Amino acid sequence: MALIKYVDDEVYQEALGSPQVANLLRALFNSPDWAKAFSHLAGVQMSKLALPAADREVVLLQTGAIFNADYVWAQHEGISEVVGISERQRNAIKIGDYADEIFSVRQQTLLKFVRSIADRQDSLGACLAEAKAHFTDQELVEIIGLHGFAYTVSSITSVLQIEPDRMSGAALLRFAGQLAK
Repeated sequence: MALIKYVDDEVYQEALGSPQVANLLRALFNSPDWAKAFSHLAGVQMSKLALPAADREVVLLQTGAIFNADYVWAQHEGISEVVGISERQRNAIKIGDYADEIFSVRQQTLLKFVRSIADRQDSLGACLAEAKAHFTDQELVEIIGLHGFAYTVSSITSVLQIEPDRMSGAALLRFAGQLAK
């Protein structure tokens, strides 16, 4: 049970112009202006990045796994399947296995880079240099931003014990597209 009062669904449905319901929105719209900005950024990140969708999902799943964020993981498990991340890859991310028979070199680099950001490792500079060989500057900014966004969601949902929503990956992607407008 959430440790914060949920707003009525109509509050955020009207603000976002969507009939979608979500526990995260029920909590976030206790601060309506912040929640509107947050929702728009979520939509942009899910539909308007230069970073390919599969790479985006690797970042989000990796961040969810690092921070044991059930909400992030639950939301992105279905989305990742839609964009081509296999169950084997999701399981490997969950346990921190970046084996080359499961992930491409680019994906391995991405997983290590996200881990180094989260851990603020001394090797962050080396990981960034390696990532620059695979990702554009725009993609690097997007990777770091996605990680930070997922960390925010992880913090909010973990601290406030927000229950994961059970929606299909396709439904979540459609909703994100609406938020980006």
